[in-house]
Amino acid sequence: MFLKKADETLQELQQLRSVMNSLNAAKPGGTGEKTAVPERESIVPQRKAEGVEIIKDIAASPAVSKVHIHYARQEDKEMAEAFSDFLRKQGYTSLDMERIQHNWSDIRYFHGEDRQAALLLQKQFNDFFAHSTSAKKINLKIKYLGKRYPRTQKGSLEMWVHF
Repeated sequence: MFLKKADETLQELQQLRSVMNSLNAAKPGGTGEKTAVPERESIVPQRKAEGVEIIKDIAASPAVSKVHIHYARQEDKEMAEAFSDFLRKQGYTSLDMERIQHNWSDIRYFHGEDRQAALLLQKQFNDFFAHSTSAKKINLKIKYLGKRYPRTQKGSLEMWVHF
């Protein structure tokens, strides 16, 4: 019983370390060369080696509960769907899309603890468009709207994009 609880705690710590490292790599100016939390291989018991890969997959998932993608025009729908598929491959599990007429491009977050997730989403958007055939450069700004919408669910991000 005690060993099982210790293994579960160790797995949680590894997940947190991995999330912190991925968020640190997404910070502006971050090179990704140094990790936020030093890793120690000696902590992981040898008998759990096969479970470590599963833990890494889970920990690589973004720490947000919902991403809302708002695209502006009907012709943007295909690009929004492609980006949504890309995000699912990155580990996002809850995505929705809606066409709303607008002329801006930004990522909105509503709670201070979601800022790093917004920066990570911005990085993933840039990665997606780095491999896209679209010649148009889209600069997504990060906006904090927590004072205006304090009751928005934690872990919820909105992406307003005009392709």
